[in-house]
Amino acid sequence: MVLNTNCMTAGINPKKLNRVVELTHSWVDSKSTPTVITLASRKGIRVLEDAYGKQTADTNSKDADIDSIYSMASLSKVVTATIAMSLVEDGLLSIVRPVQEYIPEFVGENKEMVMVHHLLTHTSGINQFELKKHASVNNFILPEGDKTQHPEIYKYLNAYYDAPLWKMPGEEMSYCGYGYELLGEIIRRVTGKSLEENAVERVFAPLDMRDSHFVVPEELWGRVVKFPKEAYCGDWSGTPEALKKPGAAGGLYSTAGDMLKFGQMFLNKGVYNGKRILSRASIETMTRNHIPGVISKWYKTTFKEAAWGLGWMLSDNKKDESGVLRSRETFYHTGAGCSILLVDPVNEVVLVNFTVSMVRLPDGEPLRRFDYISDVVIGAVE
Repeated sequence: MVLNTNCMTAGINPKKLNRVVELTHSWVDSKSTPTVITLASRKGIRVLEDAYGKQTADTNSKDADIDSIYSMASLSKVVTATIAMSLVEDGLLSIVRPVQEYIPEFVGENKEMVMVHHLLTHTSGINQFELKKHASVNNFILPEGDKTQHPEIYKYLNAYYDAPLWKMPGEEMSYCGYGYELLGEIIRRVTGKSLEENAVERVFAPLDMRDSHFVVPEELWGRVVKFPKEAYCGDWSGTPEALKKPGAAGGLYSTAGDMLKFGQMFLNKGVYNGKRILSRASIETMTRNHIPGVISKWYKTTFKEAAWGLGWMLSDNKKDESGVLRSRETFYHTGAGCSILLVDPVNEVVLVNFTVSMVRLPDGEPLRRFDYISDVVIGAVE
């Protein structure tokens, strides 16, 4: 639903913005997604809130709504990065220190050159696909773990601590979930608390993100959007195992409203509802390009300028799924399945969109349509 009165106050054309509703509802009606949830605000004023479709693949399922809980998948990484930067502010972590300083088990040729900031920007030299070829994955004796670590994540980390680097650190950006699990382990070690505890203490509670969890309480499982098995990520998203696995790279579950608060805090330079969550310096550091001149490759696409912040994807001058009408200063992150949080500081827009992709592209990637939504929303700014 387009909030017409709010649109006028926020400087948004409500008739143009209504095109988002028409588009996204047509995607559900054509069965390319069973669910779509969209929230948008400008200047801190909510101008669009819309949920359409079913919460599960069952035709008898209840309708999805704004308060439905959704898998953030890789969008989890910006929350993990935010926790890390709050530790920097507390003097508990330095991102210019070697990963080995925090995780001595991280060993191998040139591993001493991998810094924490390389994990944040996916330039550690670890390649997620090459990692799976590591010979010792099933041939190691697992030492006793700690009560603050999830056993499966603990095993996953230990399996690849001694895996060889794919390239020298800083040479090329290669999107890597394992790097963020290493970051989550560093957070756990320097605080003595689990990732979930740190998230609640440093992000969720201060922002009143009551429906955001790395470990979803069972009493909330009925509100989780369940992906059909044939959907992208349908084999794991929303399963009991996934709901209880606090992965730093992709384990977060949240609502559109909670993620809108998170994005608004970044738009406000670290402040939300009169409360400072993160320093202005941290926000500005996280949202500037830390890897100028570094290339990245994604399937058959090569970006000559990867443009990545600390956790955040940066629009810069890229032609990508963030659209073309957003400002170059826009920062965002997506998640498999699909989810997106986009913040355009020039147009003062925060956009959240959740869908469930039922269509695969020839290269196996899910069909994403974030650019359509982004362009319509930004195009509606007066």
